[in-house]
Amino acid sequence: KSEDSPSSLALDSLGNVYVTGYSGVWPYYDYATVKYNPDGQEQWVARYAGSDTQVNKPVAIAVDNQENVYVTGSSLVDEHSFYTTIKYIQITISVDTEQVSVPNNYSLSQNYPNPFNISTTIQYALPKSTVVSLKVLNLLGQEIETLVSSHQSAGEYEIQWNARNLPNGIYFYRLEAEGFVDTKKLLLLK
Repeated sequence: KSEDSPSSLALDSLGNVYVTGYSGVWPYYDYATVKYNPDGQEQWVARYAGSDTQVNKPVAIAVDNQENVYVTGSSLVDEHSFYTTIKYIQITISVDTEQVSVPNNYSLSQNYPNPFNISTTIQYALPKSTVVSLKVLNLLGQEIETLVSSHQSAGEYEIQWNARNLPNGIYFYRLEAEGFVDTKKLLLLK
């Protein structure tokens, strides 16, 4: 079961809240950083695992006046610790709402690639704004990880799932949104 522990938070000039901490299964922890708008709705989640690190634990977060987010902490490789600082650059993009299409139905696509080695992509669509839950389950139907648990606007979404800490095998992912429930099977082969 995944362990999540917050360590620091910051506010920007618009009242958005940024929380960072570690997330993962011992001994593999990632930096996990989440942005919430002033209403408490999740805006984005960013994870940092490092290429050869095991334990990544952030200790501080800061936001500058250009809305860049800095997360710093320690990383452990073969019993040697070093500092790691990540900079997230937030880019504001304006979108012509007349050209954005809203899906007609709820849908959950098959992950790709499938079978996959460590990481796979899951896509889903929402026809209206609603509370969304996307979870990964084992063969017994037990929850392995929650990928999404938030209120989201209508649109199409894509999420990456990293399963490096799990053994090979068959897993399921389930999307629940306002009465809609769909489950798909995925195969992890390392």
